[in-house]
Amino acid sequence: SLENCGLTRRVHEEEDAGSQLIGFYDEIRTPLLSDIRIDYPPSSVVQATKTLFPNYFNGSEIIIAGKLVDRKLDHLHVEVTASNSKKFVILKTDVPVGPQKAGKDVTGSPRPEGDGEGDPNHIERLWSYLTTKELLSSWLQSDDEPEKERLRQRAQDLA
Repeated sequence: SLENCGLTRRVHEEEDAGSQLIGFYDEIRTPLLSDIRIDYPPSSVVQATKTLFPNYFNGSEIIIAGKLVDRKLDHLHVEVTASNSKKFVILKTDVPVGPQKAGKDVTGSPRPEGDGEGDPNHIERLWSYLTTKELLSSWLQSDDEPEKERLRQRAQDLA
């Protein structure tokens, strides 16, 4: 599934299998966006995780973690390029960074209960998790033994 971006869903025995399959098909039949690329100014972000994604479906998420070069930055410029079934899309925006008002996320919406605010290292752990996942995916796809060893060592160093 790494080579073809496949995914799975569990069909629960206690629920109607037909409606579960219809729901799954509705989710994947038409991606909202394809060939998604998220770019940040190189002088603003380092060690970003994966920024290229093959598809974005209704209800899915795209998560990227990285490190700001300037921790005092107020806004981060983000450019998203992608295509949908009809056209090529370019989205450019400045996203607020830094401390937000208590109880609100960057969009101004209320934060869910227990969203990890009590853990000061949750972003660093997210970055480590995503980076390790990318390294292991690359390891599985590689046929080059020295490259596989380098990827394994990098993943082990993060663990």
